[in-house]
Amino acid sequence: MHLWATVGIEPKAAWYLVAGTGMGQTLRMASEKRAYTLADRGTFLAQRPGLDVVVVCEGDKLLRNDYTVIRVNPAKHPHVRHDAARRFADFLTSEEARSAIGRFGVERFGQPLFFPDSKPEPTARQPA
Repeated sequence: MHLWATVGIEPKAAWYLVAGTGMGQTLRMASEKRAYTLADRGTFLAQRPGLDVVVVCEGDKLLRNDYTVIRVNPAKHPHVRHDAARRFADFLTSEEARSAIGRFGVERFGQPLFFPDSKPEPTARQPA
């Protein structure tokens, strides 16, 4: 809905369908109806053999689908496992994990499903 608002369109016409399903089923519906949809790369690549759709736009910053790891402040939430969360966040931003994330899917689909964009977190920084 944010993308529609950005371009000044309120999609409340007969041409606009709300799938109300998961991404795989939405892609199949778009294929059957010869329609456009927004989809994440991983689901599209996994479903592509059974679809009659093509990518018409990719790479625009508005289409980014970022995943983020956020550690909560242990002073505000003392019941959380702060040390385990810190180790997990450190692992996700490590070179080893960044490399694995960037390679994921290449062997099966010929291209990565995800693009790592994290930087190691400074150890002195405390979560908000």
